[in-house]
Amino acid sequence: MGGSPDTWRPRPFYANEHQFQADCVLWFANTYPQHRGRLWANFAEQNKIQAGIKLSLGLVSGLPDLMFAINSKFYGIELKLPHSVHKVEHLIHQAQWLIDNTNTGFFCETLDGFKYIIENILSTEWRFMWEIKTILPESVLNYCQTLKTKTTTWNSDKFTIKH
Repeated sequence: MGGSPDTWRPRPFYANEHQFQADCVLWFANTYPQHRGRLWANFAEQNKIQAGIKLSLGLVSGLPDLMFAINSKFYGIELKLPHSVHKVEHLIHQAQWLIDNTNTGFFCETLDGFKYIIENILSTEWRFMWEIKTILPESVLNYCQTLKTKTTTWNSDKFTIKH
């Protein structure tokens, strides 16, 4: 599957979001085996047959790609590939869900960004995360609410990061 932390290597390029998601899950499993079961993936991206099976097994539409719970806190992480195209309405829904249903939610577009989020959550000294482009759902929501189009291309430079 993922190999040991010494042998596992992430993909250099992601053709689709589920590859990115799989690398995040494998990195976490290999790096933090003591936290097994605290991070889980939605894996919603699939073909119609797989979607039907997953829906019949309880998959809920609209949840973030990755969810993480520790110390009575719940985090949601929505993964986006740079330059991918999304419906504005869907991004608004995702951002609002993260705001309403998590202690802290994030949008993330790189494996390094995901690592940084997890490492900061697990850190005993919480530092807020501005060193790597960390995108909070409020930034996505604010940006999307200004758009007059039905779709937009994901580009983290569009989102204002609070300092």
